[in-house]
Amino acid sequence: MKDIKRKRGRPRLTEAEKDARKKAREEMKKIRTKSITKHQKENFTKVETFLLTPSGVCPYPLSGTSEVAVKDWVTGVLSFKNKSGSKHTVQSITYWIRDFYSIFSEEYKVVSNHIINLKEELSLPDRSKRLNLVRQRVFEEIKRLKESNEEI
Repeated sequence: MKDIKRKRGRPRLTEAEKDARKKAREEMKKIRTKSITKHQKENFTKVETFLLTPSGVCPYPLSGTSEVAVKDWVTGVLSFKNKSGSKHTVQSITYWIRDFYSIFSEEYKVVSNHIINLKEELSLPDRSKRLNLVRQRVFEEIKRLKESNEEI
């Protein structure tokens, strides 16, 4: 065997070793792509995500506080596709009322009540029960941590 002069760092490979390494890498790439696509087809399911707080300005103008105006507005908002592919909820639509009315105003309350009344008709999911459960768990955890700190 021919003596190969070594430099500091990586050892120099012969042509046969280079070819063997190249073939091994190509085989691993084939295995990875096959296993990933097979795995995706068999085990992955599409998870539905819900939008609670939208970013940016409302894409559709609100023309009034009547039930018909609110229904037109919500339908218009839902017609715009969001980039994330998430589904709008009652909470996300209610969030955008802030662009038109003050949170503490009577108009805000009227429009938000119309949205709640129209949620079944417009197929808007309402995540308030889930949010309340999460909020309750967080408060219980905070209370538990405070009690454990007082004992120390």
